[in-house]
Amino acid sequence: MKNASSDMGQGLAALLGEAAGTPSVKEKVMLIPIDQIFPNPYQPRQNFNEEALQDLAESIREQGVLLPIIVRSRPGADESYQLVAGERRLRAAKLAGLTQIPALFRRIQDRQMLEIAILENVQREDLNPVEVARGCSQLIEKFGYSHKKAALRIGKSRETITNLLRLLRLPESILTLIETGALSMGHARAMVRLESKPDILNQLANMVIEQELSVRQTEELMRALEQEAAKVVDTADQSEETAVEEGKATLAKRRKDPMILSIEGRLTETLGIKVSITHLRGKGKVIVEYTTLEELEGLADRLLRGQE
Repeated sequence: MKNASSDMGQGLAALLGEAAGTPSVKEKVMLIPIDQIFPNPYQPRQNFNEEALQDLAESIREQGVLLPIIVRSRPGADESYQLVAGERRLRAAKLAGLTQIPALFRRIQDRQMLEIAILENVQREDLNPVEVARGCSQLIEKFGYSHKKAALRIGKSRETITNLLRLLRLPESILTLIETGALSMGHARAMVRLESKPDILNQLANMVIEQELSVRQTEELMRALEQEAAKVVDTADQSEETAVEEGKATLAKRRKDPMILSIEGRLTETLGIKVSITHLRGKGKVIVEYTTLEELEGLADRLLRGQE
């Protein structure tokens, strides 16, 4: 069986080889002023680990930059360059106080710039799912790649690429939670089913995080919500928020311990009004619902009678 990271390494090497034309056995490394190097406009990575950058900067202070970055001519500008690969090294060199950095010059087209940036990050540092999805979207929309071609270039399956692109249908607020790691790729895939309802998704995302729901539980929540929404689709006075609450209630009922359900039933029967119990990690709360002040007064009488 082929090794996926090996395939990606070969893909990156092939791309750099294509970009170089016919490279010489010994390429000349240049020292380029850092202030003449401009960012790669196709860089998919938006977030860099500051602690890791500081560690790399410390290493550079002690040993220098051991691996040259790769640059190309900056389009429309003389005597300046555009970064192709090596952004972490460039950022760390700046933190280390360097004014120059070793670099290899390549003639590289825009399409190759994006491919190289994605492959370099996926292979060496792992982009988060949203960043990979945005990079793939650029390959498809700007350069006409099919899902299959993007998958081959990046070293992932076609199905994975399709699922990644579906993430971009989610609201930015949810994408931010994925980028920060608060929600996993599995959670996000379950939530895409409600992509057209951002307000509901934000409520559910908070519920998933607060209650530490697993991916399977999140999938159950989505199904429960869809079932409740389907029941009230023709009811004009039924709001989406009500459907969300009923979906949550359906899910909670499915997940509850039989003993908790039994206690709920006994309390409801004894008190004459609805009682629900939430129980998580050994603790929880009892919720008593009333619809009129008379019901509340009756409940108070029953509870206080035991203290007389």
